[in-house]
Amino acid sequence: MTLILKDISKRYGLTEALTKVNATIEDGEFISILGPSGCGKTTLLRIMAGFLNPSEGELYENDRLISSASIQKPVMRKNFGMVFQSLALWPHMSVTQHLDYVLKAKHLHLTSAQRQFRIEETLEKCDLLSLKNRLPGELSGGQQQRVALARAMVGNPGILLMDEPLSALDAHLRISMRKEIMRIHQLTEATIIYITHDQQEALAMSNRIMVMNQGKVQQFASAEAVYTQPLNPFVAAFVGKYNLFSGQWHGDGFQVAQSDFCFQVSCPNDVFRTLGLCPLRPDQLDFGSQGVAGEIVFREFMGQYQLYEVKCDQGNFRVEIEITRVFLAGEKVFLSLRSNL
Repeated sequence: MTLILKDISKRYGLTEALTKVNATIEDGEFISILGPSGCGKTTLLRIMAGFLNPSEGELYENDRLISSASIQKPVMRKNFGMVFQSLALWPHMSVTQHLDYVLKAKHLHLTSAQRQFRIEETLEKCDLLSLKNRLPGELSGGQQQRVALARAMVGNPGILLMDEPLSALDAHLRISMRKEIMRIHQLTEATIIYITHDQQEALAMSNRIMVMNQGKVQQFASAEAVYTQPLNPFVAAFVGKYNLFSGQWHGDGFQVAQSDFCFQVSCPNDVFRTLGLCPLRPDQLDFGSQGVAGEIVFREFMGQYQLYEVKCDQGNFRVEIEITRVFLAGEKVFLSLRSNL
């Protein structure tokens, strides 16, 4: 199932929550919508699901119009599944009853035997067969998450919509459930649209990432392209945690303002050249014998690398280097490019 968004806008009074969002989401893709709180990503998901009408624009399922300012296909008539941030499990229903309720409510006209087969099949995919008679209160956080996922899947939806489903889980469980969702995506081949504010989550799971800010799409591209070829300073800073140096571009050389040093690096695109900015990720920088002068502010041991914050004339910048190289707060250093770039 292909989902097409054409000039989707949403206003609440004078507040513009979404501004002319355009995108085509192909069948079987895993799309993450990434952005800070209040950027409009959940509003966009609710319009896709059918809980909200856009103020302007149109939403198409393949070639069929399913939503506009005046038209809305009923939620239960859409071949969509939804996993809510709060999970929204009913405390009095068993795991099996959660899935059975969906099959009855979707008006699929399945017999009892057909519903039972569909439920058993979905529970097996989500590794829940042994827990099928338990209530939500008898399940762990990860098990509850899998129930919410199974409930969204049991109707064989063409599109699965997920609104920050892992935000309430601890770090270890998040990684485990991330793998589970990716495994289920491979099994079902359903289109998944996944809302998150976690950059690592989006990069690890997605075919493509839609980066949003202030109701507008900043970039919609592959995970690799968003990380290595950001289109503007917001995407660079939000996704790749790039340091943004001010100065002037001269071909493939960047003269750093308030410094005699020049970085020899290609400009990502004309936006950065026009703004006089050079984006460099913390892992692209190093401490050398010459470079942009600075002073160590603090150090964080991150396991695989040391993360330093360095105060320079332009501001503070972040640098990742090997764990064996230890510098103390107050030490003078020079920021340069890593030799292997």
